[in-house]
Amino acid sequence: MDKQLYEQADRWVDAHRDAIVEDIKRLVRFPSVSEPNAEVGPYGQACRDALEAFLEIGREHGFEGHNYDYHCGAIWLAEQAGAVEKSIGLWGHLDVVPVGDGWDFPPFDPVEKDGFLIGRGSQDNKGPLVAAMYAALFLRDMGVTLRHPLRIYGGCNEERGMADLIYYRENYPCPALSIIPDSSFPVCYAEKGTLTGNLVSDAPAGESVVSLTGGVFSNMVPDTAVLVLRHTEQLAKRRDRLPHWLEAVDEGDTLRITARGSSRHTAFPAGGENAIAALTRGVLAAGILEEADEDAFFFLSRANLGFAGRGLGIVCRDDISGPLTCVGSMVSLDAERRYSLHLNIRYPVTAESGALLGAMEKACGDRGFHMEGFRDSKPNHFPREHPVVDTLTEVFREVTGSDKEPFTMGGGTYSRKLPNALAFGMGMPTGKADYSVFPAGHGGGHSPDEALFIDDLLDALKIYCVALPEVDKLDF
Repeated sequence: MDKQLYEQADRWVDAHRDAIVEDIKRLVRFPSVSEPNAEVGPYGQACRDALEAFLEIGREHGFEGHNYDYHCGAIWLAEQAGAVEKSIGLWGHLDVVPVGDGWDFPPFDPVEKDGFLIGRGSQDNKGPLVAAMYAALFLRDMGVTLRHPLRIYGGCNEERGMADLIYYRENYPCPALSIIPDSSFPVCYAEKGTLTGNLVSDAPAGESVVSLTGGVFSNMVPDTAVLVLRHTEQLAKRRDRLPHWLEAVDEGDTLRITARGSSRHTAFPAGGENAIAALTRGVLAAGILEEADEDAFFFLSRANLGFAGRGLGIVCRDDISGPLTCVGSMVSLDAERRYSLHLNIRYPVTAESGALLGAMEKACGDRGFHMEGFRDSKPNHFPREHPVVDTLTEVFREVTGSDKEPFTMGGGTYSRKLPNALAFGMGMPTGKADYSVFPAGHGGGHSPDEALFIDDLLDALKIYCVALPEVDKLDF
């Protein structure tokens, strides 16, 4: 690592702190939840507006840019221009997960407090995307010449399937190497595969079930689930058996039963509390359902038993990426009043998704359910022994003094949709942030009061400023 360059980055980044924060705020103000079926395509007006703002911010700083039909956009400096196929691409995303419940701060009116920038998208992933842009600006200002030109991309569908990158990859050339600032430091070289789809009952719900809802997004552990029942003799007899963790409120001729949980990203569900699981477990314990509905709730509860997929017969792990995780993240009655549980599964990089689907199909068939709409996003596995991994890791260690190793994760980044790609920060595992200032379950990337600790982002940006020239020396 060039220590003199790092000293320059230290001063330059600190001097640009206010500008960096203001550019992040501009992007956070857009409620850019990706909506693939929106009337304004391809992902809704808010995503279009956020993409245009990203390109405009780039132009204001001297970048050239291109809008790839509102799927994604790219900016680059004239001093760093060149063939895309020989470039280093830095890929972030402008879309965000839905707000959800329980916010203490306005989700799209960013607030600075206790060193944090609070707002949906501040941490995931608008802050890191802006930081990637400033890394390119720093290298320009320092007169650093790169063999591989830099291009910074902002996408609009990362949180809902990455159709943006599929579109880009099918229509445009990809960089020689792609680095994704959407994980923790140092290097994530492998990502588990992702299976998503619905387990649907063969028969409709009974007449006493008015509605069943829970969860708002595939990759969020649900923090609320609600069952509305008509009053029946069975319910009257056993209502007092409802466990303490369920709220029961009379609403005329119905009873609304609510379970609360704690949201987490489904790639890292440990520590979260699944409200759907709590609801089904509690209602079954009380014995207030009719027999047919009780059978369906038993399966829904079993399918959501813990986070390992035990109830579906899909427990597995490997030495590269660890154990499979399985979260029933949304539940509802479909148009035909059939029970529908949405699953978000992260499976090890060496596992066969076909075998997992077969095991789930058997588990469903045995319980009067079937599978609908499953999609398979294949794992990403960048070679651990590649010099890029070692180079990025060593720069991180030299700057921070950490001995943290390259790692794998269940989270899905743009790495899985790009050739020759890996994730590098910008989350600081050795950071200064004290998230205890937030209530439990708040402050995370997919949680209420999503928060970016500004000093951590600035430190991450300084790492990028010196890491990119080191990677540029390599052949890939």
